[in-house]
Amino acid sequence: MSDALISPEVGITGIAIAAAVVAYHGFKLDKQEDMLQKLPLMGVMGAFVFVAQMINFAIPGTGSSGHIAGGLLLAVILGPSAAIIIISSILVIQALLFGDGGILALGTNIINMGIVPCFFIYPFVWKPIVAGNLSKKKVLIASCVSGMLAMTLGALGVVVETYVSGIAQIPFVNFVMLMIPIHVLIGLGEGLITSAVVWFALEQNMIHNAQLTQLTQRRISKSTMISALVGLMLPVIALTWFASSQPDGLEWSLEGSSAQLLEEQPATPVHEFTQSLQQSTTILPDYTFGGEAASETEEHIHYMSIAVIGSVIMVAVLSVISGGIYLRRRRQRLS
Repeated sequence: MSDALISPEVGITGIAIAAAVVAYHGFKLDKQEDMLQKLPLMGVMGAFVFVAQMINFAIPGTGSSGHIAGGLLLAVILGPSAAIIIISSILVIQALLFGDGGILALGTNIINMGIVPCFFIYPFVWKPIVAGNLSKKKVLIASCVSGMLAMTLGALGVVVETYVSGIAQIPFVNFVMLMIPIHVLIGLGEGLITSAVVWFALEQNMIHNAQLTQLTQRRISKSTMISALVGLMLPVIALTWFASSQPDGLEWSLEGSSAQLLEEQPATPVHEFTQSLQQSTTILPDYTFGGEAASETEEHIHYMSIAVIGSVIMVAVLSVISGGIYLRRRRQRLS
């Protein structure tokens, strides 16, 4: 969501809720017994989801496209507490460095893309369907059903937050009728991608087959980490070459509902401040180097290069977070 959809009241409320949830689960992650086993994968999975969000896949027959949110996938592999830390870090970096999503809307984006899948869909839909049996069939069914529900509830959150804000002129019924069906289809795509990555994680012994989201009790070996980097990062970076240029589900729904947004002229001083702040922090606007590429091939190369840069930034940020948790745990053991 951009700031053009959100009022200051809704935006600040969303930021407060998201900050409280992230802070609580940061402390909770620090106390988990298998925390040290999760740390090496946090950077890899964060980088993977960051790049995967750059790959819009076309929705046939609609003129729209979609990308995964990634919260469900992260919750399955690393658990909800680690997942919300990672997805929040991704959304903050996207907003500040790439101008993707608004700063005022950061809290609502974390709620829709992180809190909903991590703390509602994963524990109450994904886990009951799988029921402790991580067979390929159950993982596929659970991921597809959960992906569609997570995307639908997230889309409904966008609709409600926009409607309550009341600053964008959007025909409510038309917006709902476009947002929900297109995000059900996007959610199906998310489910298929989630199931494929979970299958890969199981084969690499990243997930304990008897206890969901519990990593193996031994420390993950270097060979496993290399397999994760090669098996996950190289394909997803290569796929950025084929990312669809069609508008995503939210943009498509706004266009189809004849929405009138207040992007050129900020609606309030708060909007003006967040817009100015974002302009000053953005270094690669809309995942470009600025200016126009000389050719389509050059444009693809630039986009792939930014995927690599973004993944390195994600690994660095999550390594700092993980390192802080590790050092804190080590001091507690020595004291």
